[in-house]
Amino acid sequence: MPDIYVDRLRDTPRSKRWTHEKGAHLFTTPGNLGDLHQFAVRLRLKHSWFQANKTMPHYDLSEGKRAEAVRLGAVELDVMQTKDVFRKWHERRPKRKRGRRCLTRG
Repeated sequence: MPDIYVDRLRDTPRSKRWTHEKGAHLFTTPGNLGDLHQFAVRLRLKHSWFQANKTMPHYDLSEGKRAEAVRLGAVELDVMQTKDVFRKWHERRPKRKRGRRCLTRG
């Protein structure tokens, strides 16, 4: 099974949708989203909670769900290791073409 990761637990702001004091992320490397979703099912996470943002697709985890994810085999990453995975996602994004901008006065 490809690696499924959790980052460090951190303080999170509470909101109507997020009522936990601490949170973390469940994520994987590019090309392994299917495995991430299968793992999320094992954690009883709803697919609608998946955040498919371009930065790094992930699920938010409460402190308890993070602990459960680790018990189920998720690999704990430190800040630098998380940045390495983030970089892999960033490298897959299509490069934006930068053209010259012509500023004119009207």
